[in-house]
Amino acid sequence: MAISKAELGKRLHDIREKKGRTQAEVAEAADLSITQMSRIENGARTIYLDRLAAISDYLGISIVDILAPAEITEHPAYGTQFDAIVASCTPERVEEILRVCRIMAEME
Repeated sequence: MAISKAELGKRLHDIREKKGRTQAEVAEAADLSITQMSRIENGARTIYLDRLAAISDYLGISIVDILAPAEITEHPAYGTQFDAIVASCTPERVEEILRVCRIMAEME
């Protein structure tokens, strides 16, 4: 299941606020304007993977924490096993792994 721009934006907004960061701080870290960051959080603009990676690095989280639904990131194995698997992967490979996970989840 693909994540919509609106859902991705909401997740980014919620995580940013939970981390106590402003849109301006996150935008600067991702080399985005404040307007672009606002539009991303409001689901009105697409974000590229390199910018998403910059945001996740700045916030000290994994891209998976942003893209995966809470039921995945809250699973006991997520913090240990999944992180170990994707630790040395490129962002593209992480996306491929997530795609496989989504397909398998839909098979149930």
